[in-house]
Amino acid sequence: MHTPQKTLRLHAEECLRRAGLATDPLIRLDFLNLASHWLDLAATSQEMETWRERLGRSNRISSGKVLQETLFKFQAWRRCQAKALKFTMLGARLDVALGVLTRTASEFIGDGARTAFYIADSAGTTLHHVVGMPAAYAEAVDGFKIGADSLACGLATHTGKAVLTADVAADARWEPWRRMADKFDYRGCWSFPIIASVRRGSFAVYSSDPRTASSADLEFAELVTLTAAILITQHACRATPQWGC
Repeated sequence: MHTPQKTLRLHAEECLRRAGLATDPLIRLDFLNLASHWLDLAATSQEMETWRERLGRSNRISSGKVLQETLFKFQAWRRCQAKALKFTMLGARLDVALGVLTRTASEFIGDGARTAFYIADSAGTTLHHVVGMPAAYAEAVDGFKIGADSLACGLATHTGKAVLTADVAADARWEPWRRMADKFDYRGCWSFPIIASVRRGSFAVYSSDPRTASSADLEFAELVTLTAAILITQHACRATPQWGC
């Protein structure tokens, strides 16, 4: 049985899927707006569930502070999500809208995490940095292959499943890329697929120290990737003539 948060995210995914199938631009926009509302409800539900979990683990002295920090994080995320969606509706570039998400997502995950978005080319064979990491890194990884023999974002985009590397220094598959990881100061690397009907992509989280993703991290990443999928679909709606927008 799905959790309430998962059920709400599934509703958002279904609206996003239907938006991709719609031929009428107004109907497509309605589905995208519905997907956004379901995501907002999912974030609210996740916020309340986190409160309950943390109250159960915290003592009376610390619980107030824990709840306040959690509340601020979720409120910041919901404001960020609404801002990014509004920017896209007003015609902002994709990197601008996704850039709004990277800043808040990094703060939400915490401990100095950095986040970035990558999008596949039209053929769906290579990934290209959109926003989040320094220009030198973006140039170095531009055209990263998507496929079963890839790793991190390339593999996550290919399989549609998260690829979570707690420590790149301890993973043999990372040997060719360890110098790059050292240069840009990250040890943990999590890659989450973005599944949009018009273009695939990935959301990456980089941490300077080895780090294992918690269940809360995974839940939050689902909110991020679904939001990104909506932004990508809206952007394609404007940019692609055959979408009729």
